[in-house]
Amino acid sequence: MFSGALFRGWNQRGNAQQRRVPNDLTAPSEPPTRPVPSAAPGDGRFLPLDGLRGAGAIGVLAMHAFPLAFYWNWVWMEMFFVLSGFLITTILLRTDFSQPGALRNFMARRALRIWPVYYVGLFVAFLMWQVFSAYKAIDFQPVWWKCLVYLQFTEGYTQFDQAYTFDYVLWFRHTWSLAVEEQYYLLWPLVLLLSGGRRPVLLATCLLLLAACIWMRSSGYALNMLLTRGDGFALGSILALLEDQAPRSQLLRQWLKVLYAACLAFGLVVIVPYIVAGYGEGAIRSYPDIQRFGNWTLNVAAAALLFFGLIGLMRRGLLESVSRVLSTSPLTWLGGVSYAIYLFQELVFGVVHQFLHLEHRISAVAAGVLAMAIAIAIGPLSRRFLENPFNRLKRHFPVITRDGAIQQVQVQPAPAREESGTREPAPVALITPAR
Repeated sequence: MFSGALFRGWNQRGNAQQRRVPNDLTAPSEPPTRPVPSAAPGDGRFLPLDGLRGAGAIGVLAMHAFPLAFYWNWVWMEMFFVLSGFLITTILLRTDFSQPGALRNFMARRALRIWPVYYVGLFVAFLMWQVFSAYKAIDFQPVWWKCLVYLQFTEGYTQFDQAYTFDYVLWFRHTWSLAVEEQYYLLWPLVLLLSGGRRPVLLATCLLLLAACIWMRSSGYALNMLLTRGDGFALGSILALLEDQAPRSQLLRQWLKVLYAACLAFGLVVIVPYIVAGYGEGAIRSYPDIQRFGNWTLNVAAAALLFFGLIGLMRRGLLESVSRVLSTSPLTWLGGVSYAIYLFQELVFGVVHQFLHLEHRISAVAAGVLAMAIAIAIGPLSRRFLENPFNRLKRHFPVITRDGAIQQVQVQPAPAREESGTREPAPVALITPAR
């Protein structure tokens, strides 16, 4: 009954590329919900998602600063993947690709957001590597053909087993996660165009990607490729597809709360024992132990399902206390500068570790805390002097939606529409992804 209502809604909608869907959709009314937190009246930013990104930035920083203590914080990468899949798919669903230049503008906006900071960071990493090599501070040399893959976001595909080698660009190896995002940004719009925007085809593609990732991990392939870590993108895209149909089906809205809650519960049931076991058994004594500990085939999928459920429940107006915490100023501020924090963190950690911890013998804890503080301080500087100038160029590449062209895709939930004494949620929240 649930699937029947879902597919009827999709089939009735038809080809999203050829039909314009008005804002005042006639859909079954939804029970009253509390308004979602936004940055300011009329701003429309859905703050809990900004705050979730900020929490993820701190989590990833903590893992790289203190890997043995926070070995499990890799789960935050699955949050970023789910969030990217959700936000990008939502943008694509609202884009009118029948208009000339729509795909070009989407790709240009993604490039302006990602590439400038990335290539600046890559240049700095190359430069620092040469400096450290000249002073014999590092004892390995690069394999240059492998370093070139960073220029095209394909670093994960030079390793086809679980062994982590040390012949990559020093302090830039963590960008495998950004590489798989770029691959998703390139491939997913093409899938949407080739499918004609048909929701059942898109849903089937997401489920196929999810199954392929689970099989690839179980077969022993490396954990830093799109085909082994695409669970989050697949589930985030499914989340966007479901939320896109929710205002049109009362039955779907009822089942979504159950689905999201079940996925959140399943994720917690799998991830929490994994965390407890790592601490309780003392299984994590060195960095390679992190890769060997736990069932990665299951754990990656469970982490993605956890954040799929969490974001979905917040979208449904539930978990209000969690939303309020995530909407606090420190977390939302960190979310706004998280891209530069993510990109430059390993460079900062490497320099601090080499010069302060190893050579000047300050404690590992002090070095880690200092490195985290420096990485966070880089965030707003990059945002102001590097990211914002390129972001302003996006005005030349407006997003062409079914309702006309707009300059910035930061359209979050508008005030819910009053209809017959009840409230129906506005279209799904969007935040231009910071990563």
